[in-house]
Amino acid sequence: MVISSRVALSATLVPVALGLGAAGAANADVGGRPIGLVPDKTTAPKARPGVTPNATVSPGTSYRCDDSGTLRRGAGSYVTGWCTAPNMHIDISSGSVNGYQSGWGEGNFQHCGWFQSSIHGLTPNGTYDHNCGGNYYNENTFATQVNVSPSNDGSPAPVLKNCAEYANVQPWNTGNMTGYDQVGTLSSSTVFLWRYKSLNNFWVLGRISPAAGVYDWVFVQAACVGAPASGTRAAAAS
Repeated sequence: MVISSRVALSATLVPVALGLGAAGAANADVGGRPIGLVPDKTTAPKARPGVTPNATVSPGTSYRCDDSGTLRRGAGSYVTGWCTAPNMHIDISSGSVNGYQSGWGEGNFQHCGWFQSSIHGLTPNGTYDHNCGGNYYNENTFATQVNVSPSNDGSPAPVLKNCAEYANVQPWNTGNMTGYDQVGTLSSSTVFLWRYKSLNNFWVLGRISPAAGVYDWVFVQAACVGAPASGTRAAAAS
């Protein structure tokens, strides 16, 4: 996995109180994967004491990503990036909502997000220094346009040219033209399902087939793909 050079960025967070159905069940986007978490140490444990699938981790704790998995804007909603093992950790902020928990993703994500997890050992050992609460984020805080349909997946769009595929671009950051964590290369043989355009209109998120390893949702430059077959609508203030 190639990781691009890092620049200092800041994000403006616009949290919205989360109800059990909001930004979750209504827009339960397909694909993605749970994040494998281990106690937040500088190196992975030599032996993992067993895996607990879909475990709820206590809020106010910090874990390191041991397996790459998706971070979302709400419980089951739009993918906004990835916890890319072993370069990130997550400060756990909430209990379970529709099988997801919220937390602050470090590394190249630098934002609050929602995730599912499989836990490798249940004893956290890290510094908890961000509290995301139980918030999700309005569409228009990270996107300008989203596809019209389907409501839980991308819509087919033509690939116009070969481009790098990235796991993280911080789509809420209007000043960011840098892709992080390159996972593959978009080509004419890739099926690209267009989901949304980033807040600065520079990036598009799409679900790809074949996937780039475990990465089925990726960001590419908007100039690399055409308009989605379903058309688009303005991102909502909800």
